[in-house]
Amino acid sequence: MRIGKLKLMIPDCPHCGYPVILDGFSQSVTCESCRNTIDISDGHWRHIFGAMYYQTDELTNEAERHLMLQLDGTLQMHADASAMLSVPCASCETPLDVMRISAGAHSLLCHQCGHQHALQSIPLASSASQAAFAVGQGPMGGDLSVAQIAPITMSCPNCAAALRISRDNERITTCDFCNGEFLIPDPLWKRLHPVKTVTPWYVLFDQPPPPTAEELAQLRAQQEAEAQEQARKNAADERVRALEASIESLNQSIAREQRFFSASTAGGYVAALMGGIFLIGFPIIFVTPLAELVGGMLCDGHFSVSTNYSGGSTNYDYYCSHGDIRESFNVFALYAILIGIACMCLLWTLYIPVRRYKLQARIRPLEQERNQLEESLFVK
Repeated sequence: MRIGKLKLMIPDCPHCGYPVILDGFSQSVTCESCRNTIDISDGHWRHIFGAMYYQTDELTNEAERHLMLQLDGTLQMHADASAMLSVPCASCETPLDVMRISAGAHSLLCHQCGHQHALQSIPLASSASQAAFAVGQGPMGGDLSVAQIAPITMSCPNCAAALRISRDNERITTCDFCNGEFLIPDPLWKRLHPVKTVTPWYVLFDQPPPPTAEELAQLRAQQEAEAQEQARKNAADERVRALEASIESLNQSIAREQRFFSASTAGGYVAALMGGIFLIGFPIIFVTPLAELVGGMLCDGHFSVSTNYSGGSTNYDYYCSHGDIRESFNVFALYAILIGIACMCLLWTLYIPVRRYKLQARIRPLEQERNQLEESLFVK
């Protein structure tokens, strides 16, 4: 099927010489300037569609070509024609489904945004090159902006009566009160008849025949089946994403427990070192009974502690005597600190298996839940 995009304009109205815009297929058009009707015959449309079909045969998508058409009689027309791969929605530019149009359809719905496009069947008498349908860009029901123009009140130039002037009034109108004729001023006339812009519309050539009732039923059944299958796939995809998110969350929880175990283990040795110094080492050094107990085990002679007070401070000296010979044993302070550190680090090392057991007790349920979720991913 070939799709042609068309912009049409009569450059000179036969009555007033002002341009007239054609924004769709019609047998006649009203000049916005002089309000006279211009007839467009079947022969005119066959000429337009034939020229359009011939020109678009040589054009690529969106490549536009300007045509000057001399129609039968004195009617001239300017046309911008281009070939299209699809008809875009006037609202969201989504390609419209024009391949299978139902018989008797008067509108074409955009399934993306719900915008209604005017659809008109081209009569055989006006058709050429199998031009079948005309698709308008505007909304259904005509130009809403024009329909919404409210009447305007003005005073009659003759009797000063208040008159409501609407779009339906002629340019030279008659007062309802004094029956006098007057010309509607230019500003008011232009307000009621805004300048019309050229809007594109589309012609569908080589359109396939409308589907039968049986084909439509089969098509609806197929669409429903496809929609159900798509819904099932979407639900399955959503389930997989939820399971993967849960597995990722459990992996993060397991990794967080393991990182905390490693960091707290290293921190425990630092705490054991400081605790060994302050909780065991210093009491051994400064508490005389403890110093004598531990020093007696380290010294191969007689261990003694000497306390000296000078300048408001207390000094401790340690000695190891062998008979009458007394030797300084101040290295005892270092031994005391090392003993304290060794004891606390040993206690922490012995506690590590208990902590590891507690860690496994916390991780094991998380790993079991993760394994169950991973197995459920493979369940059809």
